[in-house]
Amino acid sequence: MNAYLVIYFIIGYAIWIIVPIRQFGQKYFLFFLTLLTGDILTLITREAFHSRSNIFYLIFGILCFISVQEKRNSRIIKIIVMLLSAASIIIEYKSLGYKYEFILISICNLLLFFKFLKHFIINFSVERKFNIFFACLVFYEILAVTKLLNIVSSLVNAAVYFDTATFVQMVIGIFFCIYKQDDKKMQVSMK
Repeated sequence: MNAYLVIYFIIGYAIWIIVPIRQFGQKYFLFFLTLLTGDILTLITREAFHSRSNIFYLIFGILCFISVQEKRNSRIIKIIVMLLSAASIIIEYKSLGYKYEFILISICNLLLFFKFLKHFIINFSVERKFNIFFACLVFYEILAVTKLLNIVSSLVNAAVYFDTATFVQMVIGIFFCIYKQDDKKMQVSMK
């Protein structure tokens, strides 16, 4: 691995380590902590055991989805979590490969996208305020979904898009290092 990639990699992890620390006590602290934990465990598994599995991304994608739910006892949420868990077990047990893993991870990210979009729309329609924090979460999840689906679909520029989207996600991470969800600067009045 060349020196630039190592530096890029270290900076990326440093940013996402700071994010949960900065968001401590906020509504989405567990989301950011779970996101970081999945990345770290996947990295350790890959480096220590030379594994190509994305099982930790799958597990922690499901946990990220659970972490943003207000009603964890909701029947629909339980069904979704059970279906995602069953699909994860089947994909890993049958060794179906990274494409199926990425599709399932994308489904988790898509569910998160809809959750954050819902909060963004409710905030906008009820309070007549544009919430920059939610807009960044929505954009982050759009990038997460599209970068994995580009790889699954084997587009010619998938690697370039993946790297670019990852860089933009790092920039969003810097934003989350600076601003908290309850920061008044995150609400732009549309009245």
